[in-house]
Amino acid sequence: MNFLTRLTLAIVTSLTYIHAAEPIITNVLPRGGQVGSDLKVTISGNRLQGTEEIFFYGDGISVLDINATNDKSVKAKFRISKETELGQHELRLRTKSGISTLKTFWVGPYPNLHEEEPNTSFEEAQRITINHTINGVVKNEDVDYFEFNATKNQRISLEIEAIRLSGPLFDPYIAILDSNRFEVATSDDTDLLLQDSTLSTIIPQTGKYFIEVRESSYRGGNNFYYRLHVGTFPRPLIAFPAGGEVGKILTVNFMGDPSGPIKKNIQLPNKENLEFRYRVEQNGSIAPSPNAIRVCNFPSILEKEPNDSFKTATTTTLSLPLAFDGIIEKEKDVDYFKFYAKKGQKFNIHAHAQSISSPLDPVLNLYDDKGKSIKGSDDANNGRDSLITITIPQDGNYTLRVKDHLYAGGDRFVYRLESQPFSPKVEASIPMFGNRDTQTRQMIPIARGNKTATALNLSRKNFSGELEVIAENLPTGVTMRVPKAPSNFNSVPVVFEASKDAPLSQKLVHLKVRHTDPEKKISGEFKHNIALVYGPPNNRTYYESTLNKLSVGVTEKIPFSIILHPPSTPIVRGGSINLQVEAIRDANFTAPITLRIQTR
Repeated sequence: MNFLTRLTLAIVTSLTYIHAAEPIITNVLPRGGQVGSDLKVTISGNRLQGTEEIFFYGDGISVLDINATNDKSVKAKFRISKETELGQHELRLRTKSGISTLKTFWVGPYPNLHEEEPNTSFEEAQRITINHTINGVVKNEDVDYFEFNATKNQRISLEIEAIRLSGPLFDPYIAILDSNRFEVATSDDTDLLLQDSTLSTIIPQTGKYFIEVRESSYRGGNNFYYRLHVGTFPRPLIAFPAGGEVGKILTVNFMGDPSGPIKKNIQLPNKENLEFRYRVEQNGSIAPSPNAIRVCNFPSILEKEPNDSFKTATTTTLSLPLAFDGIIEKEKDVDYFKFYAKKGQKFNIHAHAQSISSPLDPVLNLYDDKGKSIKGSDDANNGRDSLITITIPQDGNYTLRVKDHLYAGGDRFVYRLESQPFSPKVEASIPMFGNRDTQTRQMIPIARGNKTATALNLSRKNFSGELEVIAENLPTGVTMRVPKAPSNFNSVPVVFEASKDAPLSQKLVHLKVRHTDPEKKISGEFKHNIALVYGPPNNRTYYESTLNKLSVGVTEKIPFSIILHPPSTPIVRGGSINLQVEAIRDANFTAPITLRIQTR
């Protein structure tokens, strides 16, 4: 029996027992804290007693104290360093019996206040000072009011974290009102933060002002938590240009702030980063959330007006791959770009708008040098952005045209057209255990002296050949066995084994996938897309996070072991065979043992 077959059979293990004992986190309160501070938190859930470690996927937050005296809650103290990145941080905890499900914790720039009831009417508004973050909850049909003082011509900005706190489908509404209850500014959904709201306004007169916070359709509940940032911080809504070339200094206009555009010279990373984000800072105050700037390996071309026809198209002598940046700045505006491409080149030409927080609904068309349409695209990948996949038919000049679907326009209708070349890509992931379940069995607990197995899906694009999987930073006493994956394999079994004396611990493991031929220089890594908020229609994902490390930990010994006797003949595809499984119990262990196949 070959190694691959033995590993496949090893997937029937004691993993079910370990997962039955793993801890579950249902909430972390408060939902966030201030950068550079210490904070007491309560983590609630199930099977939490004996928590030994709370760990984060990012840097900057350390745990000073853990008090886990019962199964339902853990008291802890977090130290948030001054270098901690603002925004979302993913965490888990480890007990002697397992690794928990994932929950998020948020870091903001301001000291925190707690909402104090009653504040459900204008007359009972809670008094606050600006440049603070309010931790609150909106119960059913609840409206929260806050009162603050502001001076004429002062910029006041609000930003709320609600659906992003990964609880229920919370669609917030915020507003600033004057003392006569007239609205100064309001916000529901935004292009920048989707369901979450943000607004920024210049105060017209010195005096008292009020903030209103509610769910947009007056829903709510005991778990409708929010974090409302109130301050004088800048709040641009989009960056232009929305990307640049690696290693370059990019001059960016951040637009949408009521004080006008904010210009910054930004040193871009020396490595391609399509998820690069930049937080604008001005007068010592920083925006709580960033703006998108895509960093690519190829040059960027800025539009030159007028470029609203084939004859006036912004033209470059450079050939693809390229990026083109522009703005559909008024109604019925159309932009054209002319470039050179070579026969046989393959590209994905992507119109980025929604992905960079633009209100533009782009329509993209590609023409040859005679003005003949080659290909067009409207919506793609379940979103507003457009995508053209093309193999260049012949050497020559080509023209891209971009417009809004309804011919709308404005100063924030920014776009970025990227011609990403077809290149080899590989990615590894653990399959979902159940429908709409991105948490179960996405971490690897291994009992001392035992094994845990999982399947690893391998997604390949634009190449063939054998792949190997390598683990970096495994816990002490843990080894990993995985066969090489031939070209026709899109999944491999992986077995982790812990020695009998392995320390109880966990590590965030970097799993790499690479071509076995070093000349190919093809590699990728593990990725876990974790859905944090589901909602209608069809229970779709509204908010998610992406992790690139796998949590692997050693748990205490379990009171039995499993021996799977290999069959004498191979299992044919589509066939069945009886397997002999032997359970060896410790002397005092009499509970039932359930065995399941790891994948379906």
